[in-house]
Amino acid sequence: MLTDACKIFTLKDEDVHLVDGEVTNIKITCHYDLKLANAILGDIRD
Repeated sequence: MLTDACKIFTLKDEDVHLVDGEVTNIKITCHYDLKLANAILGDIRD
């Protein structure tokens, strides 16, 4: 099973590019990530 999008594209000989992004663009996968997202949203809303 392939789970990494970059790996899937490279195995299919597709180009992969890096782009600048926001440090607040996070992936929520555990309880800590949810706490971090809530803190970020609190800062944005204040």
